[in-house]
Order: sequence, then C-alpha cells, then structure tokens
Amino acid sequence: MRRVWSGAAGVLAEAVTELAGAGRWWGRRRVRGRAPEPVVVELRGGAAGDALALMLALAENGGRLPVNHPGEFRGEGFRALSVAELLGKVADWYGIRGMCRRRRPIRFRRFRMMERAYRAWCDPEGGCGAVRVQELQHGCERAAYDERGGLLNELNRLRGHALQEDLKGAAALYTTGAVLAGLTLVPLVEWLVRHLWVHRPARTWLQRKLAAPGPQMMYLALCRVRDEPRETWDQWLTDAFLADIDAYYHLGRRLNRSRLPLLLMPHAEPGTASGALLRHLRHGQVGEPVPRRSCPVVVAHTGAGPGEEVAVVEAVVSGARSGRTVFELPGSEEAEAAGRQLDLSGGGPVATALSGAAVLGLLAAGLVMGPTVAGGLDCGQGVSLRPKLAAEDGQCIGVSDGASADAFLPGLAKVSRGIEKENDRAERTGLYATVALMLPMTPATEPEKRQVANEVKGAYLAQYEANHSRKWGALRPAIRLVLANPGRDYAHWRPVTDTLVAMSRDPGEHLRAVTGFNLSVDSTGLALHSLTAGQGIPVVGGPLTADDLSNEPGEKERERYPGMVRIVPTNTEQATALVRYGRATSAGDSVLVVDGRPGDTYNASLAAAFRKAVTIPTKNRVFTSPGPEEPGDTADQFAQMLPAVCDTGARNIYFAGRPLHLRIFLSAMAQSPCARQNYKVITGSGASTVALQLDGKDWQDLDARDSRNRLKVVVQYAAPGHPDAWRDRGLTGAARAFYAPAGQEMTRLERLNSELGEDMGGAVRWTDSRAMTSHDSVYTAVQEIKKAYRTGSDAVPSLAAVARQGANLYSVNGVAGSTGMICLDNNGSPYNKAVAVVSLDPASRDVRFDALAWPMRKPSTNCEVLTGTSPPL
Repeated sequence: MRRVWSGAAGVLAEAVTELAGAGRWWGRRRVRGRAPEPVVVELRGGAAGDALALMLALAENGGRLPVNHPGEFRGEGFRALSVAELLGKVADWYGIRGMCRRRRPIRFRRFRMMERAYRAWCDPEGGCGAVRVQELQHGCERAAYDERGGLLNELNRLRGHALQEDLKGAAALYTTGAVLAGLTLVPLVEWLVRHLWVHRPARTWLQRKLAAPGPQMMYLALCRVRDEPRETWDQWLTDAFLADIDAYYHLGRRLNRSRLPLLLMPHAEPGTASGALLRHLRHGQVGEPVPRRSCPVVVAHTGAGPGEEVAVVEAVVSGARSGRTVFELPGSEEAEAAGRQLDLSGGGPVATALSGAAVLGLLAAGLVMGPTVAGGLDCGQGVSLRPKLAAEDGQCIGVSDGASADAFLPGLAKVSRGIEKENDRAERTGLYATVALMLPMTPATEPEKRQVANEVKGAYLAQYEANHSRKWGALRPAIRLVLANPGRDYAHWRPVTDTLVAMSRDPGEHLRAVTGFNLSVDSTGLALHSLTAGQGIPVVGGPLTADDLSNEPGEKERERYPGMVRIVPTNTEQATALVRYGRATSAGDSVLVVDGRPGDTYNASLAAAFRKAVTIPTKNRVFTSPGPEEPGDTADQFAQMLPAVCDTGARNIYFAGRPLHLRIFLSAMAQSPCARQNYKVITGSGASTVALQLDGKDWQDLDARDSRNRLKVVVQYAAPGHPDAWRDRGLTGAARAFYAPAGQEMTRLERLNSELGEDMGGAVRWTDSRAMTSHDSVYTAVQEIKKAYRTGSDAVPSLAAVARQGANLYSVNGVAGSTGMICLDNNGSPYNKAVAVVSLDPASRDVRFDALAWPMRKPSTNCEVLTGTSPPL
C-alpha cells in the first residue's frame, strides 16, 4: 500500500512525481526544442535534520526510481569529500553496485573514464609523453569496461544460485531449466545492445567534448587538460555524470515513460562539496557542448532562509507544470495538502507489453531447452570480475574482486560486498597493490562452509585494517583484496595460478602477493611452486604445516619456493611443543593412528613428526580415507582397528588425519571396548575445525565421565592461535613485554569484528583459529608491501622488492599477528612461534584454551633469530 503524504511533504511528493514522471513532461521537453538542465527543487530554511528526514522518506518510497541514499550526505567524513568523490558515491548508488535495491542500474562509463583521468590529474608529476598517454588510455578504457553488466549481472547471479541449490526431481529441474534457458539468451542480446548503442558512444563522447579527430588525439587532449584548475575538472566530471544519465534515457525508455533519476542532497550549503556540486549542476558545460535530452531531478536543502521549518509551497507544482527549472522555497510560507501519493514505481506501456512477451518467450525456450540447461553453471558471467570465473566440476573456479564471490559460496555475499567496497576505495586513491587470498571456496559440507566464511572474513578484516588503521597512517599503497578459488583440494590450481600471474603483470591490477593456502596436499605444493619458483610472486602461507611445504634450512640457492614465507609452525615443531607441554610418557603409553591416503602431505608429515617426537613401540594403526572431506568406509575401518588399539594398553593416541575422520574416530571410540578406559587423543592443527564437525550426540559422547568425574576421552591438539592465548597467561618479564603487541592486535581485531560483524554477514568465530591465520597471512603480506614502498614514489613496489621484505621480518620488523609474534628465519619460516595447546570442551561445546607452548621449550623475549639461522646483515 502506498504511503499517503500530507502537508508540505505532500506538496513536495506531488512535485517530485510530476518532475520525475513521464508523459506530458517528455512532450514539453521535445516541443521546447532545447537541451534541458537539471531541474533543481531548492529547499530553504528549517533544520537540516528535518530536510534529511523528508528526503529519506522520498528515497524509501521511490520504488524502482533511480535515487541515491541521502544518508550518505552527512557526517564528518562527508564534509571532507571532494566533488569527484561525492559524484562517485552517487554513481555507485545509481549504478551496478547499488543495483540490488532497484534492478535498473545506470552505467557510468563516461564518468568513470573522466574519473580515471581526474586521478591522473591529481598526480603532481608526469607530463604527456607517449607512455603517459598510453597509461591514461589503458586506465580510462578499463574504467569504462568495468561498468559493464547491469541487469545481466543480476540475472546471471540468480541463475548461478538456482543451479547451486542442487534441485532434485524431474518437475523442479524442468521448471528451473525453462527459466534458466531464457536467462541464457540474455547475455548475448544485451552484449550486442551494449556494444552497438552504449559502449561505443561512451568512447566517442569525449571525442566530441574535446573536438578530437580520433581516440589517440582524444587521450592526448585529455592529458593536456591537466593544466586546468580543480573547479574546471569538477565541471568536467559533472558533465560526464549528466551525459551518462542522458544516455541511459534512450528512445526506448522515453517511449516507456521511464522516470528520471532523483538526486537528494540534504546538505548543499555554500562551502560544502554538495554546494559546489549543486553549482556545477546548474552551470553550463565545459569543452564542446554535447546536447542532452534528459537530466536528473535534484532536491537540495541549501540551509538559507529565515523559516523555522522546511517549507514547500504550491508554487512547486504549478511551476513544474509551466516548465520552470529552478524553485526557490522561502521559509516564510507554508502549505497544506492532504491525500497525495508518491507513485514512482509503476512500469510504462512498453514495459508492460514486453513483460508479457518475455514470459511467453521464457516458457517457449523452456519447452525446447529446459532439460539441457539445468546441468550448467553460470558463475556470474558478465559481473565486474577481473578476470571472469569458469565452471569446472560443478564449481565456480577463478578470481573475484568481490563483485560475485557469492558464486563461490552464497554465504560470502555480504563480506564480498565489503571487500568490493574496500577495493573501490583503494582504486580511488590512485596507488594500490592487490593481495590474493587463495583457498578452496566451494565446499561441499556445512562445516566447511562455515570455515571458508571465517577465513574470508579474517582476510577482509586485515584489508580493512590496512586501509583504515592508524598504525599505517597515510603509508601507501592502499590494499585491494581478491578471492582466488582453485576448487576443492586445489584440483584446479593451474588456471587460477595462470590468472594470478597475469594479474601480477597487469598495470591495472598490481598483484603483489598471494596468501591463504589452507590445505597441505600435493596440489598445493604444485601451486606454490608455480607462483614462486616459476614467476617470482611473493607468497604468505596460512595454516600450512606440512614440513615439505617449506624451504629447507641451508638450501638458500635451491629453495623449492623462493619468496614464500610461512606464519604457522610445521608439524614437527607443533608435535615437539605438544610433547614437551605434556611431559614425557612411558614407552608403551602411546600409539599412532594415521591416514595412509597418498597425496596428503599433512597426514604423512604429522605422522612422521609424532614418530620423531614420541617413542611409539608398536606399528602404526593405518586407515585409508578417500579424501579430506569424504568419509568412505572409515567408520568400518575404525571399528575393526579399535580393539587392537585397546589391547596395547596405551593411553595416548596420536592421530594423524583430517578433522572429518577424527570425528568419525571419536564416535567409534564411544561405541568400542575402549570406552571402558580413559584416553587422550592428541593431534595437530588440522583439527582446528573439528569443533565445527561435531553435532549434539558427538558432544554428549565426549562428555562421558568415569567414576571420578574425569572425562573418559580428552581431545587435545596444537592450534595456530586462540583468542584467549594472550589474556595474561603466566608470561612474565621480557617475554610478557615481547608478546604484548600480539594481545593488542587480537583486542583490535575483536573490536573491529564487533563493528563490522553485521556488514560481513555475521561476526567471526575466533576459536577455530582459521580467521586468525587468514588475517595474519594477509596482514604479513600487507607489511611486506608497505615496507617495500619508497616514500614519495608514485609507483607500486615491484614483485622483487616485496619478496625481499620477507627476509627482513625479524628483529624490530617482526609482525605482531593475532596468533603471536611472527619472526622469520632465513628460509621464511617462523622462529620459535608460539603454539596454542587447546582441547575440545564438552561443557561449552567449543574449543578451550589450555596453555601456550613453544618448539624450543621456552618463550622468546625478542624477535632475534638464533641458532645460526638469523638473516645476514
């Protein structure tokens, strides 16, 4: 039901309806035969808050009308904006990024091209030589290209999501196929329309404005505009903004009586960016004038006037009907009008007719193509990705800049929008570097989905911190974050690494580091080698613990992964810390259960580490799983194995396997003769997500107790970190002072998590340590990049310069991560990195922090690397 307006608001609602409406208004414009200027409804007098409330009501009831959000025109941050930044925010709200609210985006190709040229103008150095002009051309054309899409984005996103729902049943598949078959035709048709009627005119608009005979001369002339003052540039940007709106209202939309966009400016007082924008909207064009047939309707509160209330008079309506373009509203007059309705949502006659035809077309396409289309996967084609994604094995594989990361996993929708927003902000600074987070993002199970969401959120928090934290101040460059999905088990690592290599060479991308790598398998090693030894791209590994996925000591000239650094101790170091924490046990007190599946370096490495750290007299108890996240018949294997485990008399069971199989093993123990005894199951950091795997019954089984009320099964493992690790855990003296920055970083992250939790689609779960390692991985890469930046330079640090910084992350340059102090040795491995010893707690049904442990038994007191492994001076 439409809102009924009354009083002054009712008059304004009727005026806006008339001004932004269609029919007679278009006819009068055509008859008058002149290019229109923006229609400005100026509100004078009254409190700014009243004007803002009135405009918020207009925005909320605008239906499908292109309208900005007036709430963005307030706050201290708004007052510091320039006209260019203000127009950029409005363009975002009208355009593809704000599309989900209205479904009718405007493509601002001309404005984005001029915005890129404006950034070049802001650069105080550089002339107009051939290289400079070529860079300007590349940047402008890329900016225009990134505005592609629109309705196509949304349709393809919905199509991809529908296919990911794993619909079952012939009827469901047939219906889905009918709809998706129709959507399949959209990209081709819309691409032709864009290319012929939109994209080409966007490139030629500047030629007309600059009176240039061709594209090359146009960019040369645009480069020479750099001598103009900021006021002139602001007018250029405004002209481009209005030209894009005019292009949007082509003949088809005029015949359909499409509503004009509404620009709401609650704070347009003189001296503000909004006031300057209002002035430019009213002024004539710079350069060669290009005729326009349509402009936005502007409602602005200038704050001038003596009235105590924002007053809107009947003259607005009568003036609109008579063709006036500017309305000044004295504060001394008031008007009453009742029963008015703001109707800006309905479709025109052309849209109504085409809608019926489209429905019939979709049904017809479904009859022909329905059964065949349902097997495809769209992966967000047409969305502003660099580059696009591809469908492989029912997964979306590739690299996303945040625009459609929900094609990987729907649960990433909100956090990916935050990443995209930060990326846009970074690009607008003019100097930015890109960091990639590479890990499998198309999980098959719910626990995996929660894990991936946690890891992406941790990376986003690191990006946000890098771009906003006082620690970095104004230190450049800004940081972009892209999400790279190599598929489950890194099976499709090659095309993704090829893409990342291309991005490291692309002057529009500036990829300078790849982070993540959360799975220690053979294909991970191949991906690491391809990026480092093959292309010289710096890599910061996340929760990589397999010993052979690191550079060997003493082999500096023959490193397997040159330029790679790691932030988590190896399996050997973790096992050593665990055993030293638990103190020595008798020779017959331990047994090793290991997954013998080939190709899993984590399992093999952890088993070898336990064998090295602990005296285990009996042979390994081996089971074989089909994959890290596949149960197979492991339950039957454990049922047959456990009697032999019980017979050994061992009380410490060292488990070298993945979290899913650990859960199955624990369930089998609850049903076996072993349940009559007490055990401690000890494993590595791969178990950090096992708590996500457990259901209610699993926790009940773990809560079983003996006659002395002791847990019959204790599950303890080494984790890369825990949020409680730095809360006054017995550290004293120099050690306490040394690790204090890590605790401070964790506190900052928890506060940031609270502030951004809703925007990320839910706050981070810290206890599984995945978000912490993901954050620290990106955070370390950020430190490498910012340390490599040469103060005063306008160039992004090179790959080699960033890689060299990895060798310097020790002594005073150590990284205070949330998981602890990161001090790297000659081989890029963390030196004596703290290990969080944790246990599964049935009472809280979560992970409980027990203690800190160190591979070298004692905590470090500084970031110096000893035992002959310190980096050379």
